[in-house]
Amino acid sequence: VALTSAQGVATGITGWAGIPADIIGLIIANLRAIGEYATYYGFDMSDKNEQLFAMSLLAVATSASAEERKAALDDTFSTVKDPEVLAFNKVNEKVASRVLRQTATKVATNMVKTKAAQVIPAVGAMVAGGVNASYTSNVCEAAYQCYRERFLNRKEI
Repeated sequence: VALTSAQGVATGITGWAGIPADIIGLIIANLRAIGEYATYYGFDMSDKNEQLFAMSLLAVATSASAEERKAALDDTFSTVKDPEVLAFNKVNEKVASRVLRQTATKVATNMVKTKAAQVIPAVGAMVAGGVNASYTSNVCEAAYQCYRERFLNRKEI
C-alpha cells in the first residue's frame, strides 16, 4: 500500500502526463499482490483461469457501490465455481482473452475517472497517492478474502 501510494505521489507531481504511467504501475503492483495471495493459498498463477480470476479481483476493487461490488464478486466466483465454464475457458482462449480485455478496460476507465484531479500537479500528487493507497488496500482485502474462501471451499471437498 505504501509503495503504490508513493508511486501515486511521484506520478501525480507531473500532472496529467503521469496518469498513464501511474495506472499501468498500479495495475501491475496490484496483480503482483493478488499473485502473492494466490500463492499463499496454493493457487497457481500460471493457470489461465487463475489469471482471469486475478483480473476479476481488480474489477471488484474498482466497484463504486456495495451492489456493484457484490455483482462483481458473484461474476468472479462464477468463473471458478462452474466446472463447465472452467472447461470451456480452457478450450476457448478467445473467450478468456475477451473477458480479460473487458475487465482491463473497466478497471482503466474507472481509474482514469478516479484520478481526474491528478491533472492539477500540486493537488494531483496528494489525490493520486490517496487513490492508489485506497485502491491497493481494497485489492488486497478482496484477494485475501476471496482466496481464503476458495482455499476453505477446496479443503471441504
